[in-house]
Amino acid sequence: MSFVFQLALLVAAYLEYRVRKSLDQEESSLILPGKRKSTNPTARALREMFDYLLVVKQGSDRALINYQGPEVIRALELAGFGKEIYLFPPHGSG
Repeated sequence: MSFVFQLALLVAAYLEYRVRKSLDQEESSLILPGKRKSTNPTARALREMFDYLLVVKQGSDRALINYQGPEVIRALELAGFGKEIYLFPPHGSG
């Protein structure tokens, strides 16, 4: 069980690293929940941002509902992803 916990911490730390590195390259900041600006968001703050995303599935169609605004999608892009990871999962995963 501790291996799973360590793996989760490693993934969170890597996500934090990727976003911080991208923000540093862009020389910009990210607006976190609570209207706080940050150039060094923590993994916890990023997770809180992603908590506001909701995927709605109707038949084979999926829609992404974003209650937080464009900064959430920007955070995904800073991490090297896009909203497509929510809308088009690998085949066989529902």
